[in-house]
Amino acid sequence: PVAALLGRPDVLKVGVGAEGDAHKLERDYPWAGAPAACEKGGSEAQCHDPGRGRFRARGVLDLNDLACRVLGGKPGSRPKASLAALCEELLGCSLPKPADVRCSNWEAVPLTEEQLGYAATDAWAGLRCFQELRARSPEVVAEVATALRKDTIPMAHSARKRPAPAEWCKSEQVGAVAVPSDLPPAKRCVYRLFFENGLAADSIAELRGIQTSTVLSYLADAITAGYAYNLADFEISAADWEAIAAALAAAPATESARS
Repeated sequence: PVAALLGRPDVLKVGVGAEGDAHKLERDYPWAGAPAACEKGGSEAQCHDPGRGRFRARGVLDLNDLACRVLGGKPGSRPKASLAALCEELLGCSLPKPADVRCSNWEAVPLTEEQLGYAATDAWAGLRCFQELRARSPEVVAEVATALRKDTIPMAHSARKRPAPAEWCKSEQVGAVAVPSDLPPAKRCVYRLFFENGLAADSIAELRGIQTSTVLSYLADAITAGYAYNLADFEISAADWEAIAAALAAAPATESARS
Protein backbone atom coordinates (compact mmCIF):
# COMPACT_ATOMS: atom_id res chain seq x y z
CA PRO A 1 0.00 0.00 0.00
CA VAL A 2 2.76 2.49 0.86
CA ALA A 3 4.71 1.61 -2.28
CA ALA A 4 1.56 1.98 -4.37
CA LEU A 5 0.95 5.44 -2.88
CA LEU A 6 4.54 6.51 -3.51
CA GLY A 7 4.26 5.31 -7.09
CA ARG A 8 1.14 7.33 -7.90
CA PRO A 9 1.96 10.48 -9.93
CA ASP A 10 -1.43 12.00 -9.08
CA VAL A 11 -0.55 12.12 -5.36
CA LEU A 12 2.07 14.84 -4.75
CA LYS A 13 4.89 14.22 -2.28
CA VAL A 14 6.61 17.46 -1.26
CA GLY A 15 9.63 18.23 0.86
CA VAL A 16 13.16 19.60 0.90
CA GLY A 17 15.47 17.11 -0.77
CA ALA A 18 12.44 15.02 -1.75
CA GLU A 19 14.03 13.79 -4.98
CA GLY A 20 17.01 12.48 -3.03
CA ASP A 21 14.73 10.73 -0.55
CA ALA A 22 12.79 9.11 -3.40
CA HIS A 23 16.05 7.97 -4.97
CA LYS A 24 17.12 6.30 -1.72
CA LEU A 25 13.80 4.46 -1.49
CA GLU A 26 14.15 3.22 -5.07
CA ARG A 27 17.70 2.08 -4.39
CA ASP A 28 17.03 0.40 -1.06
CA TYR A 29 13.68 -1.19 -1.94
CA PRO A 30 13.91 -2.04 -5.67
CA TRP A 31 11.17 -4.68 -5.46
CA ALA A 32 8.68 -2.56 -3.52
CA GLY A 33 5.42 -2.26 -5.39
CA ALA A 34 6.58 -4.61 -8.14
CA PRO A 35 3.85 -5.22 -10.73
CA ALA A 36 1.89 -8.44 -10.78
CA ALA A 37 4.02 -9.74 -13.64
CA CYS A 38 7.10 -9.61 -11.39
CA GLU A 39 5.32 -11.25 -8.49
CA LYS A 40 4.30 -14.08 -10.81
CA GLY A 41 7.78 -14.48 -12.29
CA GLY A 42 7.29 -12.24 -15.31
CA SER A 43 10.06 -11.28 -17.70
CA GLU A 44 12.55 -8.47 -17.11
CA ALA A 45 10.76 -6.37 -19.75
CA GLN A 46 7.47 -6.74 -17.88
CA CYS A 47 9.01 -5.89 -14.52
CA HIS A 48 11.00 -2.80 -15.46
CA ASP A 49 10.11 0.69 -16.49
CA PRO A 50 12.16 1.64 -19.58
CA GLY A 51 15.61 2.66 -18.37
CA ARG A 52 14.55 2.36 -14.76
CA GLY A 53 14.54 0.09 -11.75
CA ARG A 54 11.58 -1.99 -10.63
CA PHE A 55 10.19 0.54 -8.16
CA ARG A 56 9.81 4.20 -8.98
CA ALA A 57 8.47 6.98 -6.79
CA ARG A 58 6.34 9.41 -8.80
CA GLY A 59 4.77 12.79 -8.13
CA VAL A 60 7.82 13.97 -6.15
CA LEU A 61 8.34 17.73 -5.82
CA ASP A 62 11.29 19.43 -4.16
CA LEU A 63 10.24 22.58 -2.32
CA ASN A 64 13.45 24.38 -3.31
CA ASP A 65 12.64 23.91 -7.00
CA LEU A 66 9.11 25.20 -6.42
CA ALA A 67 10.38 28.15 -4.37
CA CYS A 68 12.70 29.11 -7.24
CA ARG A 69 9.76 29.28 -9.64
CA VAL A 70 7.42 31.07 -7.23
CA LEU A 71 9.84 33.43 -5.49
CA GLY A 72 12.83 33.65 -7.79
CA GLY A 73 11.21 33.43 -11.18
CA LYS A 74 13.58 30.85 -12.68
CA PRO A 75 15.65 27.80 -11.70
CA GLY A 76 18.94 28.53 -10.00
CA SER A 77 17.82 32.02 -9.00
CA ARG A 78 17.91 31.15 -5.29
CA PRO A 79 20.36 29.17 -3.18
CA LYS A 80 19.14 25.84 -1.83
CA ALA A 81 17.51 26.34 1.56
CA SER A 82 16.90 23.97 4.44
CA LEU A 83 13.37 23.20 5.57
CA ALA A 84 13.98 25.31 8.66
CA ALA A 85 15.08 28.27 6.52
CA LEU A 86 12.01 27.93 4.29
CA CYS A 87 9.78 27.92 7.37
CA GLU A 88 11.40 31.14 8.55
CA GLU A 89 11.00 32.77 5.12
CA LEU A 90 7.53 31.55 4.20
CA LEU A 91 5.77 31.01 7.51
CA GLY A 92 7.65 33.38 9.80
CA CYS A 93 8.25 30.69 12.39
CA SER A 94 11.17 28.55 13.49
CA LEU A 95 11.36 24.78 13.05
CA PRO A 96 12.95 23.01 16.04
CA LYS A 97 15.82 20.73 15.04
CA PRO A 98 17.32 19.39 18.29
CA ALA A 99 20.68 17.83 17.48
CA ASP A 100 20.24 14.95 19.92
CA VAL A 101 17.15 13.81 18.01
CA ARG A 102 18.37 14.66 14.52
CA CYS A 103 21.57 12.67 15.01
CA SER A 104 19.96 9.78 16.88
CA ASN A 105 19.61 6.20 15.65
CA TRP A 106 16.84 6.31 13.03
CA GLU A 107 17.13 2.57 12.36
CA ALA A 108 15.96 1.75 15.88
CA VAL A 109 12.78 -0.31 16.29
CA PRO A 110 10.65 1.18 17.64
CA LEU A 111 11.47 4.85 17.24
CA THR A 112 11.24 7.02 20.35
CA GLU A 113 8.42 9.48 20.91
CA GLU A 114 10.90 12.30 20.29
CA GLN A 115 11.88 10.82 16.92
CA LEU A 116 8.27 10.33 15.90
CA GLY A 117 7.46 13.91 16.83
CA TYR A 118 10.50 15.18 14.92
CA ALA A 119 9.51 13.25 11.77
CA ALA A 120 5.87 14.30 11.99
CA THR A 121 6.82 17.96 12.45
CA ASP A 122 9.08 17.81 9.39
CA ALA A 123 6.27 16.34 7.29
CA TRP A 124 3.80 18.95 8.54
CA ALA A 125 6.25 21.81 7.95
CA GLY A 126 6.90 20.69 4.37
CA LEU A 127 3.16 20.60 3.68
CA ARG A 128 2.66 24.07 5.20
CA CYS A 129 5.48 25.52 3.07
CA PHE A 130 3.90 23.98 -0.03
CA GLN A 131 0.52 25.46 0.89
CA GLU A 132 2.08 28.90 1.37
CA LEU A 133 3.83 28.74 -2.01
CA ARG A 134 0.55 27.67 -3.61
CA ALA A 135 -1.25 30.62 -1.96
CA ARG A 136 1.35 33.04 -3.34
CA SER A 137 1.28 31.69 -6.89
CA PRO A 138 -1.55 29.23 -7.52
CA GLU A 139 -1.02 29.32 -11.29
CA VAL A 140 2.63 28.21 -11.08
CA VAL A 141 1.87 25.48 -8.55
CA ALA A 142 -1.06 24.22 -10.62
CA GLU A 143 1.17 24.04 -13.71
CA VAL A 144 3.87 22.11 -11.83
CA ALA A 145 1.34 19.77 -10.21
CA THR A 146 -0.32 19.05 -13.56
CA ALA A 147 3.01 18.10 -15.12
CA LEU A 148 3.86 15.79 -12.22
CA ARG A 149 0.46 14.12 -12.34
CA LYS A 150 1.12 13.32 -16.00
CA ASP A 151 4.45 11.82 -14.88
CA THR A 152 6.40 14.46 -16.78
CA ILE A 153 8.94 16.97 -15.51
CA PRO A 154 7.69 20.56 -14.99
CA MET A 155 9.18 22.95 -17.55
CA ALA A 156 9.20 26.70 -17.97
CA HIS A 157 7.35 28.21 -20.94
CA SER A 158 10.73 29.29 -22.34
CA ALA A 159 11.93 25.68 -22.61
CA ARG A 160 13.16 24.92 -26.12
CA LYS A 161 12.87 21.64 -27.98
CA ARG A 162 15.79 20.01 -29.78
CA PRO A 163 16.04 20.78 -33.50
CA ALA A 164 15.20 17.99 -35.92
CA PRO A 165 18.16 15.68 -36.68
CA ALA A 166 20.28 16.57 -39.68
CA GLU A 167 19.86 14.57 -42.89
CA TRP A 168 23.04 12.57 -42.31
CA CYS A 169 21.94 11.48 -38.83
CA LYS A 170 20.40 8.05 -39.17
CA SER A 171 18.02 7.20 -36.34
CA GLU A 172 19.43 4.24 -34.44
CA GLN A 173 17.60 3.58 -31.18
CA VAL A 174 19.67 1.67 -28.63
CA GLY A 175 17.50 0.06 -25.98
CA ALA A 176 18.20 0.09 -22.26
CA VAL A 177 19.96 -2.84 -20.64
CA ALA A 178 17.83 -5.14 -18.46
CA VAL A 179 18.91 -3.46 -15.22
CA PRO A 180 20.58 -0.06 -15.74
CA SER A 181 23.09 1.12 -13.17
CA ASP A 182 21.97 3.57 -10.51
CA LEU A 183 21.84 7.27 -11.40
CA PRO A 184 21.53 10.20 -8.96
CA PRO A 185 18.27 12.20 -9.22
CA ALA A 186 19.93 15.21 -10.91
CA LYS A 187 21.36 13.08 -13.73
CA ARG A 188 18.16 11.10 -14.14
CA CYS A 189 16.16 14.34 -14.41
CA VAL A 190 18.48 15.66 -17.14
CA TYR A 191 18.17 12.36 -19.00
CA ARG A 192 14.36 12.52 -18.91
CA LEU A 193 14.28 16.17 -20.00
CA PHE A 194 16.50 15.37 -22.99
CA PHE A 195 15.13 12.03 -24.17
CA GLU A 196 11.54 12.06 -22.92
CA ASN A 197 10.69 15.78 -23.08
CA GLY A 198 12.86 16.43 -26.13
CA LEU A 199 14.53 19.59 -24.78
CA ALA A 200 17.74 21.06 -26.16
CA ALA A 201 20.82 20.70 -23.97
CA ASP A 202 21.22 24.46 -23.48
CA SER A 203 17.55 24.77 -22.54
CA ILE A 204 17.96 22.02 -19.93
CA ALA A 205 20.99 23.89 -18.57
CA GLU A 206 18.87 27.03 -18.08
CA LEU A 207 16.01 25.05 -16.57
CA ARG A 208 18.24 23.25 -14.05
CA GLY A 209 20.64 26.12 -13.36
CA ILE A 210 23.74 24.24 -14.59
CA GLN A 211 26.22 24.46 -17.47
CA THR A 212 25.49 22.93 -20.89
CA SER A 213 28.69 20.91 -20.57
CA THR A 214 27.32 19.46 -17.34
CA VAL A 215 24.11 18.44 -19.14
CA LEU A 216 26.10 16.61 -21.80
CA SER A 217 28.22 14.95 -19.13
CA TYR A 218 25.09 13.74 -17.32
CA LEU A 219 23.70 12.34 -20.56
CA ALA A 220 26.95 10.48 -21.20
CA ASP A 221 26.78 9.03 -17.69
CA ALA A 222 23.19 7.86 -18.32
CA ILE A 223 24.19 6.14 -21.55
CA THR A 224 27.16 4.49 -19.84
CA ALA A 225 24.81 3.35 -17.06
CA GLY A 226 22.72 1.47 -19.61
CA TYR A 227 19.84 3.84 -20.31
CA ALA A 228 18.24 3.91 -23.78
CA TYR A 229 19.45 6.50 -26.27
CA ASN A 230 19.45 7.51 -29.92
CA LEU A 231 22.52 9.19 -31.40
CA ALA A 232 20.32 11.09 -33.85
CA ASP A 233 19.01 13.11 -30.90
CA PHE A 234 22.41 14.77 -30.46
CA GLU A 235 23.51 17.70 -32.62
CA ILE A 236 26.48 15.98 -34.23
CA SER A 237 28.45 17.25 -37.22
CA ALA A 238 28.69 15.13 -40.37
CA ALA A 239 32.38 14.42 -39.73
CA ASP A 240 31.77 13.39 -36.12
CA TRP A 241 28.82 11.26 -37.19
CA GLU A 242 31.00 9.35 -39.66
CA ALA A 243 33.67 8.83 -37.00
CA ILE A 244 31.11 7.55 -34.49
CA ALA A 245 29.56 5.22 -37.06
CA ALA A 246 32.99 3.79 -37.91
CA ALA A 247 33.85 3.30 -34.23
CA LEU A 248 30.54 1.56 -33.54
CA ALA A 249 30.99 -0.70 -36.55
CA ALA A 250 34.43 -1.74 -35.30
CA ALA A 251 33.32 -2.27 -31.69
CA PRO A 252 32.46 -5.75 -30.36
CA ALA A 253 28.75 -6.54 -30.58
CA THR A 254 28.29 -6.78 -26.81
CA GLU A 255 26.17 -4.93 -24.32
CA SER A 256 29.32 -3.47 -22.73
CA ALA A 257 30.14 -1.69 -25.98
CA ARG A 258 26.81 0.16 -26.10
CA SER A 259 28.28 3.42 -24.80
